[in-house]
Formats: sequence, C-alpha cells, structure tokens
Amino acid sequence: MASLQSEQPVVMYQVKVPNVRANKVLTWFSCVCCFACGIPAVVLGYRAERQLELGDVTGAQKGVQQAKVLSIVALVCGTILMLAGGTYIGFWVFFLQYMGT
Repeated sequence: MASLQSEQPVVMYQVKVPNVRANKVLTWFSCVCCFACGIPAVVLGYRAERQLELGDVTGAQKGVQQAKVLSIVALVCGTILMLAGGTYIGFWVFFLQYMGT
C-alpha cells in the first residue's frame, strides 16, 4: 500500500541580477565628462559589485541604480560644461579676430 504523504509546494523565485559590468563602463566614461560626479559613481559601482559577490542582491541593485544616476548627472554636466566652454572660447576668438583689428 502506498502511503499518502502531503508534499510541500516548491516555490522558486527569480532574482534579477544587476548588470554591473555595463554600468562600470558607463561610470568610467562619466569620469571623462565630470570628475565631481564620475568618481563617486565609480566608487558606488565597485561597491555594488562587491555586494553582489557577497550575495547581497538588493544592496547591489540599489548601488547600481545610484551609480547609474550619478553617471547620467556627470554626463549631462560634462556636456553642458563643454558646450559652455566652447561657446566662451568661440566668442573670444571671434572678438579678438574681428573686433580687435
């Protein structure tokens, strides 16, 4: 006679692991644009990678998100500064070349 045993249902969770490597490229590129926001983004990216190695997926996801936000801020600030600097230099080149003679 077969014994009737109640089996516990197996519940599987799928955890989304953050893509740390892709964000690492973004954070290093943001350092080229603006050091003030780029360096903290790199630090947060490496911290998130370390948390992922230790198994703290939630902490790694938060760290990757913070690094991504800082990287985007650095890219925007760097672009604005480059455009402003180019405009400033262009103005003085025009002024000295055409108005100075």
